[in-house]
Amino acid sequence: MNQEGSEQPEPKRRKKRKKKKRSRKQAGTFELIVADFFAKFSFLLKPLAVAAFAALFIFCIMLVMQVGFQPFAWRSQVQYEGRTTRKWLELEREGKARKAEVLFDGKRYISPDRVIGLDWEAVPDIFEGITDDRTRTLSLAILKIYKTAPGTPVTSDLLNGYESEDPRVRLWAVKLSERIEDPSDISRATSRLEGLKDDPDEEVQLAVDETLQILSAKT
Repeated sequence: MNQEGSEQPEPKRRKKRKKKKRSRKQAGTFELIVADFFAKFSFLLKPLAVAAFAALFIFCIMLVMQVGFQPFAWRSQVQYEGRTTRKWLELEREGKARKAEVLFDGKRYISPDRVIGLDWEAVPDIFEGITDDRTRTLSLAILKIYKTAPGTPVTSDLLNGYESEDPRVRLWAVKLSERIEDPSDISRATSRLEGLKDDPDEEVQLAVDETLQILSAKT
């Protein structure tokens, strides 16, 4: 009984060895198939890689064309009632902002210009909004609180605004420059503002003089 019992595991070990050999053989066969495939079609790999890279490049170009190649387009903006300034301006452009559900205080409606604060990161979007008849009113309403808005502007946004063809954008870029605090940024803005003293728009000229006086007092 004991002898017969000791011989029983042997067939199981043989089966395991056979399975291992079979699996090795199958693995070897798969490797040979893969190697054979690459040997036969290696001439296609480089063109396919180039085509894939070209497709990715075209996709990136299309994405840039759709979004616009603007560094500020990817900035993180403050949300007002669950929407960024950029989103509010988009809704206003589509004629939906005034219909958006900005309801609180017992279902009382409050217009977007009373909800949206001045987010300095959104200044380029607001400048763009000034140039559009559909968003100008809302954009100007937001900018009018610049004296009390917390934080400071991004100086490069204002310098870009000085170069705008729209005098309203130049005017507000100059006005917002009053809020610059960093000495190096004040120096940059001041040198550029000097070139706007002869701006063709009289309102811009007056704003430049006033802003230069304010910035001068900070240095």
